[in-house]
Amino acid sequence: MRPRFFYPVLLAVMLVIAAVGAACTPSHYGSDFRNVASVRKSTVISTVESYGSDPLQVVTLTRDMAVTSPRKLVILLHGGGWTTGGRGSLVDEAAMYAADGWVVVNVSYRVGVADGIPGDGKYILADVETVLNKYRAKPYVDPGKVLVYGESAGGQLSTWLGAKDGAKVKALVALSPVSSISGAIGAGLVPGAAANVVALGAKAGEFFGYSVGTTDWHRYGDRVQHAAVALSTDEWVDPNIHGRVFCAALTNRCHLFEFPGDLHAGALAAAHPELVTGLMHWADTQVG
Repeated sequence: MRPRFFYPVLLAVMLVIAAVGAACTPSHYGSDFRNVASVRKSTVISTVESYGSDPLQVVTLTRDMAVTSPRKLVILLHGGGWTTGGRGSLVDEAAMYAADGWVVVNVSYRVGVADGIPGDGKYILADVETVLNKYRAKPYVDPGKVLVYGESAGGQLSTWLGAKDGAKVKALVALSPVSSISGAIGAGLVPGAAANVVALGAKAGEFFGYSVGTTDWHRYGDRVQHAAVALSTDEWVDPNIHGRVFCAALTNRCHLFEFPGDLHAGALAAAHPELVTGLMHWADTQVG
């Protein structure tokens, strides 16, 4: 039998957590988001759906089938330098948002299509924009409550999509984003640059060098409604070229979550589960 003071203390703790969430200070969250899948309701169902003819043009849609009213939508975009990776890297985040009542679309897109064919990055951009337009129009989605969430190269896609289609995207989240194609290309050309920086610059040029002005967010920055960026101070995707610059340009429309160290994207999220939980509470506040 629990002590008489157990439930009052528990209630007080929950109220403190709620207050902290409203203030968007993720360092106070300690719940392990990696275990959220175990608390799913039986009515929360995941299905795989195609949005194009290519085998990579698929999503995993997760939603509570018992809820008939339109709900908030989050679109998850994985990283991998536009050449590798898949939606499997974000299954825990998908479970967390679904448990919080969101409709979740975890996206696979046509990675690697630029292989030796300059300019084919436009197909990746077309994929994520197609997903946005398709699922935002679903009857179970509130079209005014859409969040785009991306990591690393997926962060480039989320900052681009959240800017270009800012009227359709209420908020965007970017973890360790490669938010500047021109910046990535330039960093890769610096003498003595690290091998991974050189490789990223080469990929950025191959995929998106055909039109840097339209594949960076800069051209559409005034359309961004709300943004949150998370990064490590010393990670190899230089915050002074990418995430920190992106957030600073948006001023009060962007919230920066910065951690010491050099962890990148998924590694940063895995090391700081309170960050991902805090980002979800930030999204709850901004999207409504």
